[in-house]
This record gives sequence, structure tokens and C-alpha cells, in this order.
Amino acid sequence: MSEGRIDLTLALPTLTPEDYSIFSGLLAISAFIGLFYAWIDSRKENKLENDSISDEDAYLVGNRSMSSVPVALSLTASFMSSITVLSTPAEIYYFGIMFLWYGVAYLLVSLITSRVYMPFFYRQGYTSSYQYIEKRFDRQLKLILSLVFTFNAIVYAGIVVYAPAVAIEKVCNVPKNVAIAIMGVVCCVYTSLGVIKAVIWTDVVQYISMYAGFIAIIWKGCKDMGLDFIYTTALENGRLAFDDFSMDPRVRHSVLSTVFGSTFGVWLGVYGTNQSNIQRYLCCKSEKTARKAIWMNSLALIAINVTAAFVGLIMFGYYAGCDPLKVGVIEQKDQLVPYMVMQKLSEYKGLPGLFLASATSGTLSTVSSGINGVCAVLIDELKANFRAVRNNTYLWSRIIVFVAGIFVILAAYGAEALGETVLQAAMSVNGIVAGPTLGLFSLGMFCPWISNKPAKIGYFAGLGLAIIFYVLDNPTDEFTKPLSVSTTECFNQTSLPDLAASAGFSSAEENDSTSWFQISYIFLSTTGLFTCVTVALLSSFFFEMPAPEQRARSLYSSLLWDVPYFEAFFTDDSNSQKEKLFQDSSVDELSCIVKSSPSSSHQLL
Repeated sequence: MSEGRIDLTLALPTLTPEDYSIFSGLLAISAFIGLFYAWIDSRKENKLENDSISDEDAYLVGNRSMSSVPVALSLTASFMSSITVLSTPAEIYYFGIMFLWYGVAYLLVSLITSRVYMPFFYRQGYTSSYQYIEKRFDRQLKLILSLVFTFNAIVYAGIVVYAPAVAIEKVCNVPKNVAIAIMGVVCCVYTSLGVIKAVIWTDVVQYISMYAGFIAIIWKGCKDMGLDFIYTTALENGRLAFDDFSMDPRVRHSVLSTVFGSTFGVWLGVYGTNQSNIQRYLCCKSEKTARKAIWMNSLALIAINVTAAFVGLIMFGYYAGCDPLKVGVIEQKDQLVPYMVMQKLSEYKGLPGLFLASATSGTLSTVSSGINGVCAVLIDELKANFRAVRNNTYLWSRIIVFVAGIFVILAAYGAEALGETVLQAAMSVNGIVAGPTLGLFSLGMFCPWISNKPAKIGYFAGLGLAIIFYVLDNPTDEFTKPLSVSTTECFNQTSLPDLAASAGFSSAEENDSTSWFQISYIFLSTTGLFTCVTVALLSSFFFEMPAPEQRARSLYSSLLWDVPYFEAFFTDDSNSQKEKLFQDSSVDELSCIVKSSPSSSHQLL
């Protein structure tokens, strides 16, 4: 018999002072780290002669002095966030463990990123990856990408602020609008006050908090039910099916979509060319350190996803006989985890507060990373146009971060309109932008014959098609494949008048609606990527070659440098000192590069 009986007449327990202490303690630690680094920065001595360049380098890339462990955990925390804490267990509960095939994609992405994209951007020496787009194509395309990235980063961050706000409203009786404002303001304060080092170290604390919340749930679930019961219940109800090898792109999670689709699209776009992640690679003290951070990040991603999946199986063990969503005691799938926490963990004072801190941690890390990336992109553009910004880059960087945080709060208020699980909404928003952006950077790095016009045509074609697919997509149960849930073991079912009609197991056959167009949300990014590349390559036949300065050897991946075919495309590039670039990046050499002015850095490259 299931452990998940729900007495529908009973109200959930409330948080205790211990819970609030743990939750507020996390917010205090995050704010303290920001204040600490702001204080450290104010006491810096022996600055470089050009203070604004020194300050900008410290604020945005931490003087390129970070080690691999904090950078790896920061990468993980930034893009898993509250989505992992709330939505991944709910995903496993309702759809099974096919989601875990993402682990293969993480390893493939780490291999490609560490060998192709990261070394290229690291050697360029920019604080914003879009500086490369201006040099390789033109300023107009750089402005377009900067605006798209800014919009995407703010919307994505808004989604992950909204997610824990829903949880807080459910378990604390705090209105989600108030919760959104509290989290947004705290994040704005510590991110704007502290340099990138504050963001990274806060991410580390928040990653540990996320993991601790999961471990608490796992401990309680195993104590209540035992591993054998959890495993048997999940197996008998299809939650452990791991063999959907369908080649149909309409299937939401198959090996094709989770491995191929997510590798060549959303995750390679996120870890290969996303500004927030590139900024973290540049914080590392050497290429070797950055490469190690990427691989450690992939292992941390796999570990936290497996842990989140285990939480989902425990949750199903509790509620296999009485699904809270189906009986109406919760309103959204993403409220299932906080509901379980309050119902099952509240006997231990402090554990619900630990979970709440866990969900909030993910939000803070994602928002801080996103708005810091927005700052890196916008400050470069503003410096080129406004003397006031050039004269006080540090102050304006903090202003940009704070203003971006305010826009994140506004975006969070509108996230409810997306009407999907947080996981799917966030992946869709990221995928629409990640695919075409990856395609554009890849064209720049590997196709010397592509000029700015075909690049623009390809980018807009990829972005436009991904948006159209997102708008037209109307998934049905046939391809979404939700698994059965039951209400047969609920107590006091008569307390809900409409429950009788829905009692028993639900199945995919209940929703027999049809749709003329469907596609897995994962393939939005893949569609954008391949459309961008294909259209750009075809349209390049109708346009001239790039200008000679746009075909300098240093603007292309080193993988092309020794290929005879490409020699005809490269122009003489006295700035490209191949031997120097490929020396082992010692700390001394890197500090010389970092401490030089931008013009001298570009000459070196």
C-alpha cells in the first residue's frame, strides 16, 4: 500500500521559527558575501595606472584569478537553479527518468566546449563575447545579439524567480508577489555591490544549499519507506522506463531529443557561447583551469540531476495512491515538491526551511549570473558611446546590474502567463536563443568565406523559425507521454465535489486531442542552430567575401590554422602570434595579457 495517503480535510503545517531562521540565514550569507567583496575591493592597493580598466576587469572577470572548483560549481548553480529543485523531481514523478539521458549530453557538450569554444574565447581576451561578433562581422550584428541576449537573460531569470515564489506562497502563506520582490531585491543588492568573485562564491554556497535540501528529502523518504518500496513502486508504475529510442521529433523526451537535440542546440549553446558562462571561463587563471572547471561542472550537473530524480521517485512513493494535483490540493506540478516537504518533513524543525533555502538558492545564483552577464555585454557598448561611462566604469557596472535586476523582477511577475512547467518554459526560452546564437558564432569561427550579410540572414532565419515553432507547438499526450497517477487511496474524497469523476488512474488516453503541429521543446534550439548554419551557407553564394580585416587568422578557430584548404581564405595577420598563443598558459604570462590595455591585448592576439 502506498505511503501517500492524503487527508483532504487537513491543512498543511506551517513553518516554524527555526525554518525562517535557516531561510533568512541563506539570504543574509548571500548579502554578506557581496558586501565583503565590495569592502575588499574598496581597500585594493597598487592598482594599475588606468583605474577604470582595472576596475572593470575585477568586476566582470575577477582579474582572471579563480580556481576550477568554485567556477565549476558556479556554472552548475547558475543554470540548474530552482528549476532543478522544483521541476526536475516533478518531471520524474509525472514522466519518468528519460530526462536523465541529459547526462550523456552534458559529457558531449563538455568535450566540445573544452576543446573548441572555451579555448577560442579565452585567447581572445574579451570581457564580452559579442566583441568578437563586431570584429568578425560588424557592429550592427553585435548590437542585435546584445539586445537578444539581454532580453533572453532577463526573461529566463524572471522564470526562475517565479518558480520558488510559487513554492513560498504554498508553504509559507506569503503572497508570491511579495516573495518575488524579496528575492529580486536581495539578489540585486549583493550582485551590484560585489564583483564577479562575489557572484561565484555565492553560487558555491547556494549549490551546497540546493544539494543539502535534496539530501534531507532523500533521508526522510528512505527512512519512511525504504529503498525497496521506492524502487518497486516506481518500477510497477513505469517511472523507471529508460528505453525510448523513438526517432520521432514530436516525442518530448527520447534518446534522440535528450542526447542529440540538447547537445547540438540548447546545452552547447549555453556552455559554448553564452555570455554568462564565457565570463566564468575568463575568470579562471589559465585555460587548463577553465577546462578542468568545465569537466567538473558536467559531473556536478549529472550528480545533482540524479539526486533530483531520486527525490522525484521518493515523491512518487509517497503519492502513488493519491496524486495531490489530481485531487486539487495543489494547483501546479511545480508545487508538488514544496507540498511534500511541508507534509512529510515538518515534524523535523528546520528541514522545511532548509528546502525553502534550497529552492531560493537556485534562484539567486541564476539571477546573479544572468544580470552580471548582461552587465558585461552592455557596459562594453556604453563605454564606446558615453564618456561618463568610460570615466567611471565600475560605478556604471553596478548601476546596470541593479537596473537589470529590477527588470528581472518585472519579468517574474509575468512568468505565470507561460502556462507550462518551469522546466519546460525555461528550456524553451533558452533554446530559442541558444541555437541560432551558437550557429552564428560557429559560422564566424569556422567559415572564413561567410560575411556579415549571409550571417545576418542565417541568424534571423534560425531565430524566426524557432519562435514560430514555439508559438505553433500544441503538444498532446500521445507524444508528451504523461504517466498514470491515481487517487484511489485518498482520504475524505467527498471534501472535493468534482473528485468522483476523476478518481482512479488517469492515462494518456484521457486526452485524445489532436494537433496539426507538434515538436519536442528540446528541438527548438536544434532547429535554430541548423537553420542558421544552412541558410547562411546557402546565401553566402550571393554575397562577396568578408573584408580582409575580417579574415585575419586570429579571428578563427585554431583547428583551421594548419588545414591547407583554409590558407587561401586567411589574410596576413601579423597580430596572430601562433606560437605565443599556444604556449602553456602560465599564470605569469596570463597576468601580462590581462594587465595590458585592450589595444595591446588585441595586438597580441
